[in-house]
Amino acid sequence: MQRLFSLLLIPLWSAAAARNQAAREATLLWSLAIGLERQFSLELYLQAIAADASGGWRRKLLGLAQLLAADMSLPEALEAHPG
Repeated sequence: MQRLFSLLLIPLWSAAAARNQAAREATLLWSLAIGLERQFSLELYLQAIAADASGGWRRKLLGLAQLLAADMSLPEALEAHPG
């Protein structure tokens, strides 16, 4: 019975993780839009957001900041760091 319960939880856990990732990505896009509108340096802006993040999400934000610092366009940087 416990094994069946565990097997039922796997899809639920996966769905919750996918929703969390989608929410983070949507928040990032809104944050970038605000940063662009206010003419912030996106590199510094992403580094500030990354300071409050952890794990893989923090690495993604810092990676985006590094690509922007290397004069890569924002669409190219976002494409280079999917997810």
